Amino acid sequence: MCGICGVVRLGDAAEIDVERLRAMMETLKHRGPDDEGIFANHQVALGIRRLSIIDLEGGHQPIFNEDQTKCVVLNGEIYNYVELGRDLENRGHTLRTQSDTEVIVHAYEEWGDLCVEHLRGMFSFAVWDQMENKLLIARDRLGQKPLYYSLNDQRLVFASEIKAILAWDPTLRSMDIAAMDDYLTLGYVPAPRTMLKEIRKLPAGYLLTQKGRQHTLRPYWDLDFQAQAPGAWPDCLEQMGELVQESVRLRLRSDVPLGAFLSGGIDSGTIVGLMSRYSQQPIKTFSVGFPDGGVSELPFAKILSEHFGTQHYELIIEGCAPEIVERLVWHLDEPIADPAAVPTFLLSKFVKEHVKVILTGEGGDELFGGYDYYRVDRWANRYQFPPAPLRRVALPLRARAVNGALRRPIYHARTIWFWSLPPGSQMVSLVAVLTVEEKRRCYHPSFQAGAPRSETAEAFSRHYHRCQAQDRLHRLMYIDTKVWLPDDL
Repeated sequence: MCGICGVVRLGDAAEIDVERLRAMMETLKHRGPDDEGIFANHQVALGIRRLSIIDLEGGHQPIFNEDQTKCVVLNGEIYNYVELGRDLENRGHTLRTQSDTEVIVHAYEEWGDLCVEHLRGMFSFAVWDQMENKLLIARDRLGQKPLYYSLNDQRLVFASEIKAILAWDPTLRSMDIAAMDDYLTLGYVPAPRTMLKEIRKLPAGYLLTQKGRQHTLRPYWDLDFQAQAPGAWPDCLEQMGELVQESVRLRLRSDVPLGAFLSGGIDSGTIVGLMSRYSQQPIKTFSVGFPDGGVSELPFAKILSEHFGTQHYELIIEGCAPEIVERLVWHLDEPIADPAAVPTFLLSKFVKEHVKVILTGEGGDELFGGYDYYRVDRWANRYQFPPAPLRRVALPLRARAVNGALRRPIYHARTIWFWSLPPGSQMVSLVAVLTVEEKRRCYHPSFQAGAPRSETAEAFSRHYHRCQAQDRLHRLMYIDTKVWLPDDL
């Protein structure tokens, strides 16, 4: 990963202090230990801390177009940079490096803001157009790479991490109470909010432009449920297999060693199998486990490792010292109540000693309906509407029946909460950490009196109704792809 940051001066605001930009970059040093770069003039300053993956020597950023009027900084990787670069050269552009970053600035020359539609990859980037006095920032379709920003009438400041924005202006620390309510509901804060009122996440699949005092925030991509299937079911399976294979093959483009997280499940096992097919060397795979026995996937990971002939490493976590948690909190920037964050953090530190790039199976559950609560939703909907005179008695009985069948004995109240919500908001009750009533008991009366009404369910409902799919399952998967995947995972 890399870290990018920048500031755009608006109107007659004070000149940009480059030393404050350097302070922002210093907070991002852990993201990019290999290189750094700055571009600054009277109106804009861009900074980059680089983790070198492709074109290690020639990929120094910022990278400019031919006449030095446009430049780009990138956090991430553009997987189709070879094909896109060839296309751009055929259109008359001159590429000076072998870096995937360079194709962005030339794609912007060719297609303007629509350049982002030509990129396949995980990315957050910023392009400065000197001729137009315009900044473009964009985040990849599924939000793999983070990007935050703060905007007022004096300046736009952006960065890969919240702490970098606070390094520019420490006064931006006031808490967003509505975001805290979101967090207590979901265990994370969905975009565009962050825990800080004046700092926002750029949502996945969005771009933001700033030209003069005018800014535009808009989506450039969405899941398409209206596309025609390629044929019968076997044809769909064949096309899906081809797409997965191509995706893995493109992600193996690297000038540094790669590896993979291997849990022993279908998703990571598929990735490792395809990596082994396309790699000339044994793939390095990494798994995490615990000494108490418990639920462990290490035996299954070992089976897959032996089958695919990987060079396999196991990390056994025997404890979690307070300083580890403190360090993890520092890296996260805002709270995420996901217990998997600790083993993932420790495994990532362990992996760093062996490889520089890791492939994972994240996103498989959202794409292929792997979460258990999709099944819970189907059962709960089946028993949702007893006749009105029987509802008070029937709902608790039905809740016990549903949760007993699904082996969820403590979820009766949540199932009744599910039935009280409109269809577009019901998913909140399936994934909530705390219910409305549980949050109410946590809040001091004086705090609750001044707190805004919870809008978490309405946010889910907006995604539910925006989705073009006709069936409910795909609508729930759409919400997970838009909210859970980019903002928690």
